[in-house]
Amino acid sequence: MEDLEIKVKNMVNKSISANLFNRLIIEIIRTDLKASVFVTRHGGELRDYLPSVMIGCECNSTTEIGESGAKLKEKDFHPLLRNKLLELGSIGNIIERCKNPIGNCAEDDAANKVLKNDSSITNLHQLAFTMPLRPRTFSLIPTCENCEYVFG
Repeated sequence: MEDLEIKVKNMVNKSISANLFNRLIIEIIRTDLKASVFVTRHGGELRDYLPSVMIGCECNSTTEIGESGAKLKEKDFHPLLRNKLLELGSIGNIIERCKNPIGNCAEDDAANKVLKNDSSITNLHQLAFTMPLRPRTFSLIPTCENCEYVFG
């Protein structure tokens, strides 16, 4: 347990907002509990019901939590984000530079939620993210090449 506390403190120090990071941790725990209940009732593996990655995103006073695998369609994305994603290729496709499908990352989900709730955002570089985390292990996950391109 002590190792986890040290790990979390280090992640908070690297994160852009302690409050947003705390909200991310709470959401990961909530998601884990829901998945645990589902597995208890219906069987299966816990890892099958947890997103691979979760992340927090903020701009101005708007904060949101996103998870990978949201499977948003092109029409579901805010135009600012959709246009940048389409520079990579068709949403949902996998390209050579990255193993993740375009638009399927936790960053995309979180950014899309923030953009839809704050009409004053005019540039994707205004968005700030926490460190991406793997809910099953609380491991830091490196940002993929698609997200590096989209969010810089």
